[in-house]
Amino acid sequence: MRDEILGRDPIPSLIVRFSGPAIVALLAHALYNITDRVFVGRAVGSSGLAALSLAFPFMLAFISWGLVCGVGTSARMAISLGASDREGARRYLGNGILMALVGSVVMLALGFWGMEGLLRSQGGSGEILPMAQRYLRVILLGAPFSVLGMTFTPVLRPMGRPNAAMGIQLVGAFLNIALDWWWVMVLHMGVEGAAWATVASQAVQALLGAALVLNSSRIRPRHMVPEPSRMGRIFSVGLPSGLTEMGFTIVIAIMNRQVKLYGGDAGLSALGIFFGLDALFFLPAIGVGEGAQPIIGYNYGAGNLQRVRRAIWTAVGYAVGYFCLSLLLVQIFAPELVSLFVKDDPVLLDMAAWGLRVSYAGAPMAGMSITAAYYFQGIGNWRAGLITAMCRIVIFVMIPLMILPPIMGITGVWASLPVADVGGCMLGFLMVRRSLRSIGACDPSGPA
Repeated sequence: MRDEILGRDPIPSLIVRFSGPAIVALLAHALYNITDRVFVGRAVGSSGLAALSLAFPFMLAFISWGLVCGVGTSARMAISLGASDREGARRYLGNGILMALVGSVVMLALGFWGMEGLLRSQGGSGEILPMAQRYLRVILLGAPFSVLGMTFTPVLRPMGRPNAAMGIQLVGAFLNIALDWWWVMVLHMGVEGAAWATVASQAVQALLGAALVLNSSRIRPRHMVPEPSRMGRIFSVGLPSGLTEMGFTIVIAIMNRQVKLYGGDAGLSALGIFFGLDALFFLPAIGVGEGAQPIIGYNYGAGNLQRVRRAIWTAVGYAVGYFCLSLLLVQIFAPELVSLFVKDDPVLLDMAAWGLRVSYAGAPMAGMSITAAYYFQGIGNWRAGLITAMCRIVIFVMIPLMILPPIMGITGVWASLPVADVGGCMLGFLMVRRSLRSIGACDPSGPA
């Protein structure tokens, strides 16, 4: 494990070095969703986009468990490596892999059992409901691959292999593009073709990730013996990320219902386009947080608290700066971006472009809340991370999502997201400052 650089090299260059591969890896993962929507939107039409919108919460549920296992394992490994406990890091890795495998099989079974009821609860009906069911029946079969892929990628970073994490994501993403084009556009397999392309690509990615992780870590069967105490630590540290994503799953289900109520099937299609583009523009800031997290965890474990302080504020600056640039891009080129998904439907194009502009209005504020979550995971403070995640989901998103649409119509659905960005920024800043003071890494002058 080549981890010594985390406590030695300059913080700004380390974050760039680790965030770059993380950003590319996340964008590559987002291409699964974007590619499906682009090809389905052009080959099947707005009904296909609406069906994928209904299925999206199921896919986020897999990602949620993958984040619990991957982020929790990565954070505990980084702290162990910082304390020179390599055997402990391997045991965390083994238990994290076991959690991912067992949990994904359980989710697969629950998904098949509750599929129709959950789709109907979001407003699924008419031709869109059976189309969403056909898509999900295939996607659910790939749940173990999806979760294991999400677990293997982050654990490569504290092992000093960020480029390897990026590489396996890129292989899966480009394979998905090729298979999507072949099965959807050439063979005309519709939404099922897009689903099979996703599952096949995730399977390849998971197998490559397993080979890299097992080879780099020198993990042995004894490291995968279940240890409830280690599993509990992995779960507690990864829980805020998982709950954030799971909360987002609930939020999307509510948004699906609200846009269907105030915008009809066209609203569902517009929301599908938004989430395809949102993944593209939002994930790089998450990559900055992911890149900073092992640096924070390693130095926290080594007792180098000034490097912890420099890492969090440097990451915040990078994330906010990125969001300012991407906000400008969205506001200027929203119609052109939406047109990637829309063919000969000016009403849908206008609705989706307006939704994108409104939803993204508060994006720069999200830089603070995103990096705050990864800071708390890095130092193993699951309680603070959980509070941050739950406040963002319940107070800053769900409440506006229920209050604003009756007043503003479908625009109220879009406006709930910038409200959440502002609230999450304020809470994240206050909690990070308080934490840094409590561990002795912050002076009264603030985040200079």
